[in-house]
Amino acid sequence: MTDKISNLELLIKVYLTNAYAILPEERLNAPGMRTCIKYYQLGIIDFVAQVENLSDDDFYLLIENIFRGFSDIKDISRKDTENFITQAKKNIDENSTLRLAMEKGASSFKEYWFKKDALAPFDLIGFVIFLEKMQFNKK
Repeated sequence: MTDKISNLELLIKVYLTNAYAILPEERLNAPGMRTCIKYYQLGIIDFVAQVENLSDDDFYLLIENIFRGFSDIKDISRKDTENFITQAKKNIDENSTLRLAMEKGASSFKEYWFKKDALAPFDLIGFVIFLEKMQFNKK
């Protein structure tokens, strides 16, 4: 792993650690919540990959390392990652909530990274509350 990828991974992990610090575990267990949060994380990683012009290998490595630490996926192979990205591209075309999750993750991380907004990680809890209200309104 290069120093560049290590530094980017650390930056994302600090952001997510702060975001998860105020996110109660039980909120993660709502139907579909973990999936939406995974797409929120993917939005962050995709944003970083575009800004830093990462190779596919570095992009996949970043996804694997972040998902191992901040998702329900603890063992993810390169093939799993490639399959996830292929499926994610289809899913965001078909599912506006997953597309929104990626957009919110990217925009929040942009504020955190470029504008040094220390409160940006808290956007995740706001997004979770938004999703909960959407779910509640469907009932």
